[in-house]
Amino acid sequence: MPKRIAITIAGAVSLGTYEAGVTYELLEAIRWHNSKAVEDDRIYIDVITGASAGGMTAAMLGQWLMFHGDAMHSWNANPLYCAWVQKISLKGLIKLFPGESKWASLCSSDRITQIGTEMLVDSMNQAGPQNRHESLEPGAPLRIGLAMTNLNGVDYQIPIVDNDDGGFNYTRSVDQQQFVIRPYTSGGLFLLDQEGDEHPISWDTLRDGAVACGAFPFAFRPQQIQRDKSEFVSEETPEGPAPAGAFGKTYVLPNGTDWSFAYTDGGILQNQPLGLAKSLVDAAISERLSFAQAALDKLSADASPDVRAADHAVGEIQRDADNRIYVFISPHSVKSAATTLKAAALGLSRILPQIVRVYLRQSAFHDWIMAEQTNRDLRLLDRRALELAGALERGDIKNVDAFLLSAENLDDLLLSIYASAQIRKGEADTRQAKLAAVDRLRHQYHDLYNHLAALDNGITLSNAFIYGIAALEAAAQLDTRDTMNIVAVLANGAKDLAGAGIFAFVGFFSERFRRHDYWIGRTKAQGYLERKDVCRLLGIHHDEMVTYLTEHVVHAPQPPLLLPLGFWPTLRAGAGWLVYGLIVLRWEFLLCAWLAGTLLIALGFLICHEHLFHIFF
Repeated sequence: MPKRIAITIAGAVSLGTYEAGVTYELLEAIRWHNSKAVEDDRIYIDVITGASAGGMTAAMLGQWLMFHGDAMHSWNANPLYCAWVQKISLKGLIKLFPGESKWASLCSSDRITQIGTEMLVDSMNQAGPQNRHESLEPGAPLRIGLAMTNLNGVDYQIPIVDNDDGGFNYTRSVDQQQFVIRPYTSGGLFLLDQEGDEHPISWDTLRDGAVACGAFPFAFRPQQIQRDKSEFVSEETPEGPAPAGAFGKTYVLPNGTDWSFAYTDGGILQNQPLGLAKSLVDAAISERLSFAQAALDKLSADASPDVRAADHAVGEIQRDADNRIYVFISPHSVKSAATTLKAAALGLSRILPQIVRVYLRQSAFHDWIMAEQTNRDLRLLDRRALELAGALERGDIKNVDAFLLSAENLDDLLLSIYASAQIRKGEADTRQAKLAAVDRLRHQYHDLYNHLAALDNGITLSNAFIYGIAALEAAAQLDTRDTMNIVAVLANGAKDLAGAGIFAFVGFFSERFRRHDYWIGRTKAQGYLERKDVCRLLGIHHDEMVTYLTEHVVHAPQPPLLLPLGFWPTLRAGAGWLVYGLIVLRWEFLLCAWLAGTLLIALGFLICHEHLFHIFF
């Protein structure tokens, strides 16, 4: 079965150049491998998510991989290089477009929209669909997810048990947009709603979402996005308020909104949207499984000799996690942020910065924490499955028939939530939904199941095993969870990258800086691809990858930059446009900043003077 990859690209501001280099190198390696491999050994990308700069890259990749695949082959003429290294610059960002307010942002948001139009709208209007990239499965869709921060927020209400007077209300600012790009269609782009239904949209919608996703606060102004009600309201999250006596659902409270919201950088609240990638992977698996199951049902009805092969295909899809890799790309290393602070040392001047660091630390790694917790739970379930199979084989469970009956009764109770969800979608009745869950586990634990089935009284033993695991899985609420095998391609931004300074904006100062960071991205990706553990996860022979990296990679010349650059060389690279932008174009802003600073200093002096006066007099 082919390996499948979901790519998650973190927020990075100008260090999107590094992420572009990593992504290019990964795509080239997959393209080369797929050109030589048989179908079952190939690697396909089916999900790409991103936050901030990573969201912009994800949006561009979605279209260019699906419809302009050949354009991705050149290391210095592909769309990622053109957008991140050549098209964007401090000169272009500092000059505001007509109608842009200097009080809204320090940089031109219209310039970002212009680049987005060139890369996502004009590219389709002028050239139209051409050819897919070899990293995509022929005929299969590509799912794109953009992390966004909703400044308005959306209100939700959770009914309280035995309370008919409303419920617990909360406002959610973590937001996202999900898209599907399909081949062989006129537009190719669809918006996903909460029910998983698809709505055809124009490429302008994806561009606007990408620009909003990357609207870094203060640097770029917030973006107004018109959303569709169906992106928030569904059977599971109906429009509220909750009716009296309601329980078990979360209700959306529109509060008179027209579903139009102001958005800023998605990286503020979810800079590493691995959870979003997992949601899109689940949707991709569900679609593939529905087609495979339909084919199996048709063959079963016809008593076709290919039933076993079709059942095997269903099982392979249900074991997607065994052949799935999540590739996380970030210009920042994942390292310890723990400190040795003492409470006595945390005065007024230090407590606020420390609280900000704690908040950012927790929000940055939330998805990692949740993924690892799920992986631990699933590893425990696998151990319990092995223990149960051993107990059944050894005869430790004396009355297997009674155990099987008890397990089936437990399944009827614990799988009721799963079953009811399937029924609401019109997919099955209660019995069929339960059997679907059991069938999935039969495929996922096929080795243990087949081993027990081959023993004496094997049918009873194997059924007792599967129904017992179904009860354990449902009790732990792991029926919709899969292991996430994560490979992280990281850099030490401060040490390795030229554009890491001033909140990662320095890369905009000079194209030399951006070329360097792009080169570092390619180099880091090559280093990861050469690792034996990564090759094992990808299903590629290590010697084959070494041959590719040695003989087939077009190595760009190393940019002549010695890091760290130092303060003055960095400043000189962008000094001219900084002076022009801040003093000539935005002198009023500087004047107000100076007055505010003077006022704060004076206020601090007065407070200190008053304090000293009371001490001595």
